[in-house]
Amino acid sequence: AGAAGGGTLQRTEKWLGEAVRAQVEGGKVSLESLREGKAEAFEAVHASAVLGLVMRPEALASDACPETLMLDLHRLQAAQAEFHFDVLGATALVQLQQKKEAREALGEQLGAVTAFFSAHTPRVTDPDLIHKEVMKHLAGHEPPIAEAHREMVAHVLEKSKQDGNPVRRIFGGPTGRVGQLWTAAVSAQGLPEAPPLPPVALLFLPRIAQQAQKIKAVTELNLKVHASHYNKMIAHEAKAMEEEAARAQLHAAAAA
Repeated sequence: AGAAGGGTLQRTEKWLGEAVRAQVEGGKVSLESLREGKAEAFEAVHASAVLGLVMRPEALASDACPETLMLDLHRLQAAQAEFHFDVLGATALVQLQQKKEAREALGEQLGAVTAFFSAHTPRVTDPDLIHKEVMKHLAGHEPPIAEAHREMVAHVLEKSKQDGNPVRRIFGGPTGRVGQLWTAAVSAQGLPEAPPLPPVALLFLPRIAQQAQKIKAVTELNLKVHASHYNKMIAHEAKAMEEEAARAQLHAAAAA
């Protein structure tokens, strides 16, 4: 690792190296474009690496943050809290909408939860703590919401936190619908005219757009300051991948 970055940026090298591999293996960036030093390919790797920190399931702590982004740690943590808030909120609201369609009496609860997700500023990534904040909001709602209905909301939120939840799988993670919108919002293309969200979850679009501007500012300044280091690290990883591919081809040819 030290060969590419002088041995003092180990977390940064690992972070960018993983992004290079994910982008190449996912077909988003070609090894050829990296080998040729195309700026758009290097920028795509860097942007995806920053978003990867925001979308990671574990809370981003200082010991996991790349050294070159330490000054932006609090901004990244705030963005990460927002991303997980959006995923949990979209998952919960869709499931509450489904319940409302079966029981019209639940409209008031859906409205109260929608109001919470519209206006609240998340401070944490932990879905359990977000769950508690939603329930605290409902407990103080006027007019009061029946305890049985609050318990139903609590049940939906509990389901919404589970990775195996089929609705959460649609929205969660970098490739889920919320992740796709975050990626689009940060990119040059921006948010699509027809976002892949059901009407009940469209309230998250302004939140995503606002966060995207903050992440773009962090990404652009970070790249401007550290471009020389990043270019070497990305090129180093791309070369290593090419060498691995060449060895694999030789091995396959020898075995044939």
